[in-house]
Amino acid sequence: MVIAEKDVIGACLAEVLREHGLDVTVVESFGEPSAALHDVAREAFDLVIVTNTSLPPPRIQSVVPDIKARYPHARIIVLSGYLPDDFVADLLQKEINGFLSLPYEQVSLLKKVDGLLSISAA
Repeated sequence: MVIAEKDVIGACLAEVLREHGLDVTVVESFGEPSAALHDVAREAFDLVIVTNTSLPPPRIQSVVPDIKARYPHARIIVLSGYLPDDFVADLLQKEINGFLSLPYEQVSLLKKVDGLLSISAA
């Protein structure tokens, strides 16, 4: 699952991930992230990518625990252009599995995705 603005970054991420052989669901949330998660609550996900293109950084910090509760086996990657050390440190404390700055490099993203999905498959 990708939580991102659908028309730009969400579409771009979905295309990159689909070309890499992955099934992708893009959800958009410009307000309450739980509303976006509610729409896909019955689906299972191995990977969740959260971006600050539809969620402001403080909302990302608050939605990570909710994602972990709803999808306990999913790996979480955050993509954000907001880079203060305390933001990234807080996300790592909340046990995200990866962080990449925006704009992201496709090779770095795919390497991170492959690594995390191989861990979850093991």
